[in-house]
Amino acid sequence: MSKKINKTYLSHIKTLNNESLLEGTIIYFLSNYYSIIVTRPSKKSTMTVPFIRIKRIERNGESLDIPKFIKRRGKEYFEIHKNKRAIVKTIRRRERSRRRMETMHLLEDFLFNEGIYVNVENESVNGIGPNSWIYQSREKKVINSTEIREIGMKVISYITNELTTKNQVIIERNTILSMLN
Repeated sequence: MSKKINKTYLSHIKTLNNESLLEGTIIYFLSNYYSIIVTRPSKKSTMTVPFIRIKRIERNGESLDIPKFIKRRGKEYFEIHKNKRAIVKTIRRRERSRRRMETMHLLEDFLFNEGIYVNVENESVNGIGPNSWIYQSREKKVINSTEIREIGMKVISYITNELTTKNQVIIERNTILSMLN
């Protein structure tokens, strides 16, 4: 029995892959300024590029627990929509699908504070479209979609390879650059 894969499903896989590859590129740039602790995902991805589970971001003795922060944002989202009398089951489903997007926005905010701007052309809870770019204001350099995919794939391959033998990987500040070059 063969399964017929429709265009919508393939499109969904592509948008999830684009989002994961952009996350990998963002991790690459963040590693210039922060130490990043990533952990093994709860589910192994088989059809898509894995979305890296960032546990914590640290710099100068300060740290932010990303899952806790995203969970708190989810509770805020839940309360806002509950007060608008939305159906609880629907709110929970929407909040779950927004977690990846919330994580991406948080990481983009960290980069923005360092003078790096991430632009995504099409974004939804299903993922992102193929056209995005990153602008580094200090170097006046633009990273296009093709470069984002290449850098992202290298970073994700490195992290997933490290996570095969460990439960978590600590990416120390400025170390990922030398590992990928």
